[in-house]
Amino acid sequence: MLPTVDTRARPTGPVVRTTAGAVRGSVEDGICVFRGIPYAEPPVGRLRFRPPAPRAPWDGVRDATRFGPTHPQSHDPVEGRIMRVGARPPAGEDCLNLNVWTPYPAAGGLPVFVWLHGGSLKLGAGSDALYDGAAFARDGVVVVTLNYRLHAAGYLNVEGRPGAGAFGLLDQIAALEWVRDEIAAFGGDPDLVTVAGESAGAHSVGQLLGAPAARGLFRRGVLQSGSASFDVPVETSAVLGTAVLDRLDVRPDDEEGLAAVTDADLLAAYDSIEPRMFEVLDAHGVRPRPMTLATRVVCLSTTGGDVVPRPALQAVADGAARGIDLLVGSTLDEVDLFPEEFSAVAPSVAEAAFGASGRTPEQVLATYASAPGGSERARRSRLLTDVIFRIPQIRLLEAARPHSTRVYAFQLVWGSPPSDRGLGAYHGLDLPFVWNRLDDAAAPFFELAGARPPEELVDAVHGAWVEFVRTGVPRHPRLPEWPAYDVDRRATMWLDVESRVVDDPLAEERRLWDGVTL
Repeated sequence: MLPTVDTRARPTGPVVRTTAGAVRGSVEDGICVFRGIPYAEPPVGRLRFRPPAPRAPWDGVRDATRFGPTHPQSHDPVEGRIMRVGARPPAGEDCLNLNVWTPYPAAGGLPVFVWLHGGSLKLGAGSDALYDGAAFARDGVVVVTLNYRLHAAGYLNVEGRPGAGAFGLLDQIAALEWVRDEIAAFGGDPDLVTVAGESAGAHSVGQLLGAPAARGLFRRGVLQSGSASFDVPVETSAVLGTAVLDRLDVRPDDEEGLAAVTDADLLAAYDSIEPRMFEVLDAHGVRPRPMTLATRVVCLSTTGGDVVPRPALQAVADGAARGIDLLVGSTLDEVDLFPEEFSAVAPSVAEAAFGASGRTPEQVLATYASAPGGSERARRSRLLTDVIFRIPQIRLLEAARPHSTRVYAFQLVWGSPPSDRGLGAYHGLDLPFVWNRLDDAAAPFFELAGARPPEELVDAVHGAWVEFVRTGVPRHPRLPEWPAYDVDRRATMWLDVESRVVDDPLAEERRLWDGVTL
C-alpha cells in the first residue's frame, strides 16, 4: 500500500526540486498534481522552426497548480464536442509544458505513463479533462501528459534546418528526456517508462520507435489507433513546406523573416495550403501515398531527415525497437466519427493502392461486403479504417514481433455495429476506457456511442493498461488470458461486454492488403 499525502502537513502544496528549479503542486483527493511545468523554452522568434531549447533555470518556487498555455491551433467541431475544448487554457507562446500526477513524490521506483495526445498533429492538449491522471496514480503509476508543437509549427519541412519536418517529434523527445532526468523526484522510475498515445499521439509513438534520439528513453509503448506509418517522405514534405513558406513570403534561409512569423500567420498559411495539397504535389510530380490521400493532412513527421532517417516501420523491422514491449490496437469502426463526406475519398484511395494490380475500386470495396449494414458507406468506412489504422498497426506488430516477445494486439468492439443508436466503436471511444472515466468528461463519448458501457469493462480495460505499464503484460481478472501476437495465430483481444481472444480477425480484409504499399 502506497503512503497517502497528509494535506495538513503541507498546507501550501508539495514542493519538488527539478534541475531547472523547484515547483509547488497541489494535493487533490490524496494525489499530488503538478501542472504547467515547462520542459523547453517557448518555440517562437529565433527558436521557431528549431529543435526545442533547454529551459533556463528559475529562482524560487514556481507555481505548478494551473495548466500551462496550449499550442495555438484551429478549431475542429468534432474534437470540440467530445473533448470540450472550451475548458482548455488559452494558447500561448510558453506552450512546451507538461503535467505530473503522482501518488507520492517520495515513494520512488513507480512505473511511469507518458501520454501523447491525439488530434491529427493539428489539435489537442495534454491538459484536456479526459486525461486526468488520478485513476492511474491511485493504481501506483506516475502519469505525465504534455503539449508539443502542432501543424506547421511542429511539422513543416523548413529545408536546411536541424529537425526540419519533425520539430513536434523533437518536443516529445525533449519531454521524454525531462522524464529521464526529473521523474525520480516525483516518485517515478526513469527505467520503467511507457510512452502511450491515441490517434496522432499513437502515430507519434510509432515515429519515436524509429527515431535514434528516442532510443533508451522508454521501455514500453502503447499505440491506440496509430502506427509507425503516419509520415511523409522528405521529398513530399519539402514540396509542401516550400508552398507554406511561399504563402508567408519567406525563404528557408531568411533568419529574420522566419523569426518574425506569427502563430496566426502560420496557421493561416497552413490552412490555405491544405485544401489544395494534392494540386501542389501534382504540380511537382509527387504522387501521394494512399495513407496521405486518406488522411488529407499536410504536416506529418518527415522521414528521410535527421530525426527519423528512414521510415519508422522499416527501422522497427530492422530491430530499432528491440526489447520494447508493445500494446497496439484500434476501434472497429474508426472512421464513423468523421463527417459523412470523408468516405467519398475511398475510391481514390483504392485506386492509388490497387491500380497497378489491375483491381478496380469496385472490386476492392466488394471485399468489404460484410461490413455492418452492407451499405456503400459502410464498405467505404471499413476500407478507410483499414488503410489508416488497422493494416498499418498489423504491419507494426509484424515488424516488432521478431525483436520482442511481449507484443499484444487489441480491438475495441463494444458499441459496434454503427446504427441509428450510435456511431459504433468509433475513433477515440477507447479513451474513456483507458483513463477509467465514466463521469462528465466521458459523457460526450457515450452520447455518440448511444449507450453507456458496463463499468466492469471500463475497469478491465484500465486495469489491463495499468498491468502492462507495470509488467509489460496486459491482463485483468475480468479478461481472458491475453496471448502475445505472432504471425501464425494473430491473437487479438476483442474488448466487449464479453471480451474474447480472436485469432486473425477480419482475415479476408487483412489479406487484401498483402504486398500493398500504404
